[in-house]
Amino acid sequence: FLGRQRELVEIGEKLKAARPPFTLTLHGIGGTGKTALLRAALERFAWRFPAGVLAVPLEPLPDYASLLGQLEQFSGLPDDPTLTQAARTARLLDRLDSQRILLALDNFESLNHAREGNDPEKAEQAADLHDFFSQLPARGVALLVTSREPTGLPGEQRLSVAGLQDEFGARLFLGLVASRSGDLSPEQAMAISRAV
Repeated sequence: FLGRQRELVEIGEKLKAARPPFTLTLHGIGGTGKTALLRAALERFAWRFPAGVLAVPLEPLPDYASLLGQLEQFSGLPDDPTLTQAARTARLLDRLDSQRILLALDNFESLNHAREGNDPEKAEQAADLHDFFSQLPARGVALLVTSREPTGLPGEQRLSVAGLQDEFGARLFLGLVASRSGDLSPEQAMAISRAV
C-alpha cells in the first residue's frame, strides 16, 4: 500500500492493544486517502477479529432499520418481524456483547452533519445511529472510523491522515496515468504531487 506503511503499522498496534471501549478514527481533510487506508487496514488486520469484520458506509446515511438488519444478518440473528425496533436493538446488543468484532464506519462526518442539519427527520435518524454506535465500544466491539471531524464516540483515539509525501504522490500519479502520461517525467510528476 503506497506511502501508508507507517499508518498501517500504527493502526495494527492500536488494534492489537484495543481494550473496550475502543474507537480509532482515521482523521483528516477530504481526499487524503482515509477510505483507502481503512480498506487496507481491514484486509491486513481482519484476522485479529475472529467474530468478524463489517464495513458500513455512512454516505448516504443508512436508515436505522436497515443498519439493524445488516448487523443482525452479520451476527447470525434470525429475522423476527414481531420484534419492535427497540427489542431488535436490545437483542442485537446482547448478541454483540464481548465478541471480538471490528466495525468499520466510513465518512462519519456525514452522520454528524445530518445530526446538526435542518432536516428534522434526518437529524433524528442520525441521532439514533450515533446513540447506537456509542453503545458498541463498551460491549467490546472495536470501531475503526474515517471522519473529517471528531466523532464523539466512546474511547475515541485519532490518527491523523495527511496527504502523501511528495515522492509517494508522484509515484501514485505516474501509476494512475501511465497509459496517458506520454512524456511526463518523474520530475514533472513530483511537481504535480507537491502542488496538490
